[in-house]
Amino acid sequence: MNIKIKIPHLQGIWEAPASKSELIRYIAIAMQCEEESEITHVSWCNDSYTMLKIAEDWGADIFLSEEKIRIRGRKEPQSQLFNAGESALCLRLLIPILAKYNGTFKIEAEGSLLHRPIGEIISVLQEMGANITTQNQFPPITIKGPIKGKHISIEHPITSQNISGLLFALPLLKENSQIKLNKLISLPYIQLTLSCLKQAGITIEANQQLSFYSINGKQLFKPINISTEGDWSSAALFFAAGAVSGNIEIKNLNPQSFQADKAILHHIAYQYKNRYFVNRQKINGIEADITHCPDVFPALMILCLHASSTSTITGTNRLIYKESNRLDKFIEEFSKFGAKFSLDGDSLHIRPPENILSATIDSHNDHRIAMAAALATVGSTAQVLITNAESVNKSYPSFWEDLKCLGAKIEIIEE
Repeated sequence: MNIKIKIPHLQGIWEAPASKSELIRYIAIAMQCEEESEITHVSWCNDSYTMLKIAEDWGADIFLSEEKIRIRGRKEPQSQLFNAGESALCLRLLIPILAKYNGTFKIEAEGSLLHRPIGEIISVLQEMGANITTQNQFPPITIKGPIKGKHISIEHPITSQNISGLLFALPLLKENSQIKLNKLISLPYIQLTLSCLKQAGITIEANQQLSFYSINGKQLFKPINISTEGDWSSAALFFAAGAVSGNIEIKNLNPQSFQADKAILHHIAYQYKNRYFVNRQKINGIEADITHCPDVFPALMILCLHASSTSTITGTNRLIYKESNRLDKFIEEFSKFGAKFSLDGDSLHIRPPENILSATIDSHNDHRIAMAAALATVGSTAQVLITNAESVNKSYPSFWEDLKCLGAKIEIIEE
């Protein structure tokens, strides 16, 4: 599906969809608990369905309604074959979870996930006693456990999702474990994992820097009855677009959330009175470090495109192993709007155009490229044609409808 879009101004009330990142964690908890859990305010996107299918294959009983999921899980998996679809979080949680068991399991993947490296988690689990084979460090993955608890030192984690996977798995081992991280990345996502696990009765001691974890074994998941928070990753895009040319009231966000993309608030002016309000404002050049919040990069790119001077974003090596090489693809696509880019090591410099150009943007099947490009020309006379616009279904299927309600002029172009 291709979509042509023009946004003179954004006006109205926008309600954040549920966080798929949080929901996936809750499903992973519930499928391992023999008592029934209930999750409300659900994100019905592709990645959420992938995790539900994993839970079903695990052997969990699942009951769905429009706004609710009830899950009665099992302590051990009932299948040896799972499919992580295109969800990196599903894959990276599932690898250590399956490695706990005495058996052989296979995890398949699809689309861009087949080209995203597994990372250091393989060597870590092998050190703990697992036998793991991959397709040259890519999925599919075969896992033969069980692992045993021990002290682990991780030198160069490429993603916090692998750490989250370990935090899900190690409390359920017979032995105690410790994790030492020699490099810290995406700490808010680890805080989110710790918060979700705490609500399920799991106790993990961590130092203040979140570089060291002491984990007692022989723990069990307790049932959860929880409502999923609104998604700050999606919200960051609307905060940015509203600051460029908007008058938006933003609902359904937790100001105390551990979600990393709340970092967008450091770069814009807003008001908060039980909900957020953002209006058109002057955008100065951005100085940002995305080491701990790589998914806020698309929203920052919207601000940089409309800034009054050159912006610099550091920590950009975190963008290489996303649904696309998000660094290269954003440079390639946003250059079409007239922006100029230069790389200096781990820093990206963005010089905004005098006038934003109309462009045809390839989403590269990356949901965040599609959404950021759709909002990039807000407040200008330019329009954008986005190819493979259905990629938003990965995280936010109602994106185009919601954008239209805020004043966007949208036309579906037949391929």
